[in-house]
Amino acid sequence: MTLDPNRDTVAQVIASYEGFRNALPADKRKRFDELLNYLYDFIEAINAKSEPFAEESALLTLMLKQHMIIQDLKIQAAENVKLRAKVAELEVKIAELLGRK
Repeated sequence: MTLDPNRDTVAQVIASYEGFRNALPADKRKRFDELLNYLYDFIEAINAKSEPFAEESALLTLMLKQHMIIQDLKIQAAENVKLRAKVAELEVKIAELLGRK
C-alpha cells in the first residue's frame, strides 16, 4: 500500500466518494467502506492502470471482487448440498443401527 495519498490511486478514488459515503446511513456506510477497502487487495493493478481514468480500474476491481465472492458462495453452496446428503445418509444408518438393538 502506498503511503503518499497524492500517488495512491486507491486513496484518491476513495476520497472522491466521500460525499456519497457521508450521505449513507451508518450501517450502509460501514458496508460501503468495506467494499472500497477491497481495492487495497488489488492496489498494484489499479495503480498500474490509474491513468487516464482511475475510477475505471477501481470499478473493474470491485466487479472482479464481487465475482470472486459469488464464485466462492457457489462452491460453498455445492459443498453444503454434498454435506447435507452425507448427513442424511448417516442419519439413516444411525436409525438402522438403533432399530437393530
